[in-house]
Amino acid sequence: MERIHTSVTFDRNATVILTKSESAPEIPFWCPLCSCVMGNDRDVNAHRGSGVCGDCEQDFADTHRIEWMAGWRPSKKEVNKQLKKRFRTLLDKYLKLS
Repeated sequence: MERIHTSVTFDRNATVILTKSESAPEIPFWCPLCSCVMGNDRDVNAHRGSGVCGDCEQDFADTHRIEWMAGWRPSKKEVNKQLKKRFRTLLDKYLKLS
């Protein structure tokens, strides 16, 4: 069965415009590797290129490109370690702003 993707846009008069496209890529809500939300254009582009979110592409796919293309994926332990590092960086950033 062929999937048809629908995008919704709003014009100035708050009219809903539905556009159907058979060629639109299917992007998951959650990264298949780290389970974080795929929430921006960077994530969409990364998913098209590497099948993961932008952070996972940067942390794993780009740093191990040859292995990645051959099917290598980090262990759950490596992913969790990187997630802790990401969250720590965010906390440090927001605590400094307070």
